[in-house]
Amino acid sequence: MIRKNKERWTAENIPDLSGKIIIITGANSGLGYEITRVLASKKPHIVMACRNLEKADKAKSEILKENPKASLEIMQIDLSKQSSVKEFVKEFIRKHDKLDILFNNAGVMFAPKVTTEDGFELHMAANHFGHFALTGLLMNFLEKTENSRVVSIASMGHRFGKINFKNLNSEKGRYNKLSAYSNSKIASLYFGYELNRRLEEKGSQVLSIVAHPGWTRTNLQTAGGAIDESKGQIRFWNFMNIFFSQTVDMGVLPQLRAAFDPDAKGGEYYSPEKFLHLKGYPIVKPSNKRSRNEKIGKQFWEVSEELTGVKYNL
Repeated sequence: MIRKNKERWTAENIPDLSGKIIIITGANSGLGYEITRVLASKKPHIVMACRNLEKADKAKSEILKENPKASLEIMQIDLSKQSSVKEFVKEFIRKHDKLDILFNNAGVMFAPKVTTEDGFELHMAANHFGHFALTGLLMNFLEKTENSRVVSIASMGHRFGKINFKNLNSEKGRYNKLSAYSNSKIASLYFGYELNRRLEEKGSQVLSIVAHPGWTRTNLQTAGGAIDESKGQIRFWNFMNIFFSQTVDMGVLPQLRAAFDPDAKGGEYYSPEKFLHLKGYPIVKPSNKRSRNEKIGKQFWEVSEELTGVKYNL
């Protein structure tokens, strides 16, 4: 059953967050930057988990100009490398003793074929395996923090995705950027839903919720083309953004509602309300039937634990 949405949910609904500790992956640009900027005025301590420290420093400085009292901390993480994820968690544990919200926000889109040092295809490595390991390694902190949540980011692209267990990292056949990205996004849904099922079975108070930002005007669409200097791809997405995208302040609302709406429930999926769910205010709306297949979700979870070596105590 779809839960009814009584009102348009905006950033104004976010309460005071004093004393909260929040991790935002990819906080230096796009949706991650906007989430950080919006939350900075709500008084939490925000860990900006970023790969590029130079860009992170610049982003932090820009936010502090707007909100000089913001509590921001930069920590380096490369989600495409399992070793970097583990180092990040070690450092976080050394500095902090709890975690209220984990935004699994960072990601790559339409990148050329790259195999990471762990043997993973880049989209699957950064968009899924990195966040899978990060969440698992931080689970003890989430469980001991009251009302904690894990918010994972999905995409309308999940509708074109499919998990092929015999070709999980695009080792076989011709490589396709769209397929690789879409596969990693349905992976995010399998992860978010299966995590919530396991949390509920354990009786945990942690909520796992997934959000889709719609078609949001950020650098994500063009970043993949920049990797292999595909000027045609960059021009195409810049042109399409003119007609179909919404502003980033609207694009972050599904993630923010998933994190801070007191009525949100584990296992829900938030997406924009209008125009094929590409634009508008966030509502609860089911993802496609394939992404909610519990058998595949369970199998993919087990494969993810095996490939990352991260075992959840659930």
